[in-house]
Amino acid sequence: MRRQRATAWGIAFAVVLGLAGWWGAPAAFAREMAIVTPPAAFALIGPDRQAGSGQLDLYAQTGPRPNWFIGQWQIAGGKLPAFRRMATPSGGTAFVSRNEAASVVIVQNGPEIGVTLSQNGPTQPCTTPTGRPHEFDLFVNTGGPWVHPALASALSAPPQGGNAPSLAQMARLDQHVSVHIAQPVPSGPGRGCKVNQGNVLTAVTLVNDDVQPAQVLFYQVSLHVVCGGGATAHAACERNLSRPFQWWTGMEGRDTRGRVTKLSFGFDQRLPGLGRPFLPAGGRQDVDIDLLPDLLRLIAAGAHGMDRDPAHWRVSGAYHGESVWGDVSLHTQWSDYRLTAQLR
Repeated sequence: MRRQRATAWGIAFAVVLGLAGWWGAPAAFAREMAIVTPPAAFALIGPDRQAGSGQLDLYAQTGPRPNWFIGQWQIAGGKLPAFRRMATPSGGTAFVSRNEAASVVIVQNGPEIGVTLSQNGPTQPCTTPTGRPHEFDLFVNTGGPWVHPALASALSAPPQGGNAPSLAQMARLDQHVSVHIAQPVPSGPGRGCKVNQGNVLTAVTLVNDDVQPAQVLFYQVSLHVVCGGGATAHAACERNLSRPFQWWTGMEGRDTRGRVTKLSFGFDQRLPGLGRPFLPAGGRQDVDIDLLPDLLRLIAAGAHGMDRDPAHWRVSGAYHGESVWGDVSLHTQWSDYRLTAQLR
């Protein structure tokens, strides 16, 4: 099971999660450090950059100075509309954005914030114009203490400087999230798509500015996988459930002059590969994972020219959510996301 990533997704997501250098003088870090800051406000990110400007298409803010974002990569049929604000029966506030392809519901009750994501696979094409299986991603991009200048410019906000700790400075990298995965709803006979599957995942992004061109690593952990469609595709999906795989192997990113400015690597780990079974659908479940050992193993292997020095790699952001192909639909609820580094 090999997934393709569209260029627009890679470019936009790379900018959001910070592929430029870190600023400021070296800092002394506390023993425990929050890598992700709590959400102050959200904004939607359009699937394309704004015409002519090259800026990210940020719109539909739920409040001033958003620091968490909803990505809708490769959505077909039009981007999500602006949020509608409404009161909840419990006295909280809900922000709702919905179209035929997907919906996002953000509910705030005091300090508690939950995000519900829904994708309607049958509204999306089976394949891309080049004939590859069409992937539609709906992700919550979490905020961090460091803001990339391009993103700060798009938000009309000054960048926040600072130095992120490297993996070599960490003893642990603990990720926590609470998630509810609804039972997949059968979509009927389907349209005959060759690939019909879904993936519920969490992820971190790491940047390496100590080498030229710079390198970035998208490290994803599949929490729950849905295999559907025809017998051949279903069997292939089932065989690959427990197999980690690399989907970007040094993909080149170029500037307007055609110069290579970064190399991107993407890796999918499966939850069983980290010592626990896939999450079942139904019921709310807490996920607690120390990501550091597997990240260090992956970097030490240095596959496809990845820099092997953990002192060069820093966490620059995180995301979680869903991906669908073909006639699969998904519905997940997320809350209490934390990413914390224990330092040596």
